[in-house]
Amino acid sequence: MPVRQGGKYYAQVLLDLNRYKLLEELAQAEGKKVTALIREFTYQALEQQVPASDYKAAEAADTALWAESVRRRVQGRQKNRKPPTAQQRLAKAKAVLEKYKYLL
Repeated sequence: MPVRQGGKYYAQVLLDLNRYKLLEELAQAEGKKVTALIREFTYQALEQQVPASDYKAAEAADTALWAESVRRRVQGRQKNRKPPTAQQRLAKAKAVLEKYKYLL
């Protein structure tokens, strides 16, 4: 049974040794991870097996979920970010001056 991880599902698939080696070779040739290649193949097969309108709707919904996840992450980082104090800004300015003092 797949496990939900964020907005995705994590599913284990058992592959026979020699066919997995073929996947490794393909992935290496394309400069990708095997799991990324398997995901691509799965989505390509799914796109061919279901009606185009259903696939496009699912793809659009997944894209919207991803965009919302990114938006929340950025919003959370902005919320937790504290502006630097005057002392921190001064220390940073001094460090920059020290680093580039040879240019002065």
